[in-house]
Order: sequence, then structure tokens, then C-alpha cells
Amino acid sequence: MKKKKRSLLLDLPRVAIYGTAAVVLLVASALLLRNLLDGAVWTQVFAWVVAVLTILNPGALALAVPSWLSFAKIRGYAVRKAVPAEGVGIDTLNRCAAIAEARADHPIADCLRRYCGDVGISPDRYVETPGYGVSSRFSEQMIHAGNAEYMSKLNIEIPDVPGKIVHVALESRAVGYYNLFTPKEARSFHVKLTRAVAALCAAKIAVLVLIAVTGTAYLAFAALIESLALFAGVFMTRK
Repeated sequence: MKKKKRSLLLDLPRVAIYGTAAVVLLVASALLLRNLLDGAVWTQVFAWVVAVLTILNPGALALAVPSWLSFAKIRGYAVRKAVPAEGVGIDTLNRCAAIAEARADHPIADCLRRYCGDVGISPDRYVETPGYGVSSRFSEQMIHAGNAEYMSKLNIEIPDVPGKIVHVALESRAVGYYNLFTPKEARSFHVKLTRAVAALCAAKIAVLVLIAVTGTAYLAFAALIESLALFAGVFMTRK
């Protein structure tokens, strides 16, 4: 079986955290070597290499910018988090949701189809209760997607989760749920992301100016700004 390639988007948190950690470690090494080997030319060269890497390090921008671009395109609902039930894989949850909502014509269905992908399968039977949920029959099995009240009417046990939730069930068993951003929440979060990106760009410019003006004399301050920007970026982009 061909191994599925890991999405770069899934690695962005590692790029942000590990990149900044590497910069801090390199800066500490450069300062230590410069103190221990006072006057050695190569330590100054090494310090400049570290300075350039500090400028190039994306830091929290690796988290904030892709999120900002994604939310800029949202004009309705968006999936905040997909949570499979115990013993259920995320692929199974997404497939069930896509089949259940395949023939539905409302904003939440559009959101789930964008997130889950088009499975190219039309259910044999489709029933919708507007404002509550949908039920579709596929391969002699009923797949349901809807809010807590809809699942309660079908006597399907689901977890009590706050927020805008779409539960998914196969026959009488819940297979997971989706926590959604409402359009208002998505717009609000995009405003917060815009502020975060602006603040992180300002921090990166501050590092660039500091190194351009003082050279490698204040590398420790550059590393401090990078670290603070990472923590601030993670804090501002959490929702």
C-alpha cells in the first residue's frame, strides 16, 4: 500500500516551534563561543550566520499566515474541529458525513462537503428535517447528520458538547461530530488573525532592524523577540 504523504500544513506547528528553538540555541552557542574564544575570526562569522538564520526563521508566522489566508476565503460556516467517536477513524467519520450531506442544500452541508471532500456517491434515499438534520441510506445502511435534538429524536446517544455541533451517526451508533465556526465567529477570528499577523510582522521587522543597525552585538535581544513573538503568535491564533 502506498504511504500517504503528510501534508505540509500539519507540519507548520513544528516549523514554528522547532525553528524558533533552533534559533535560540544557535544564538546561545554563538554568544558562548564568542566569550570563550575572544578574538577568533570564525566566531564572528558564525554569529553572522546565526543572525541571518534568525531573520529567515518564520516563527509564528508559519502558523498565523496560512490560517489567515484560509479564513479570508470563508463566507459561511467552517469546521473548527472534527472529533471521531472512540474506535472510529477520521476517514470513516468524514466519509459518513459526506454521504449524509451529499444531496443537502444548505450552508452547513456545503461546509462539511468542502471539509470532507466529494466521495462521488449519491445515497439511495435522502430525508431532510430543515433546521435539524438529514438522513441518507447507502448500501442498506442509514447515515444521519444533524444537531443534538435531531439525534435525540432518533434515540442515538451522543456526547454533550457546547458550541455549533453537527453529530454524525451510522444506523444507531454515533461515529463522531464536527465543531463549527459560525459565520460571525469566523469573521471575528479572521480579525484576530489579522491583528496577530500584523504584530508578528512588526516583531520580524524589529529583528531585522536590530541586526541591520547593531550587527551581531545584540543577538540575544533578537532571539528574545523571536521567542516572545512565537508565544504571542500561538496565543493570538488559538480559538
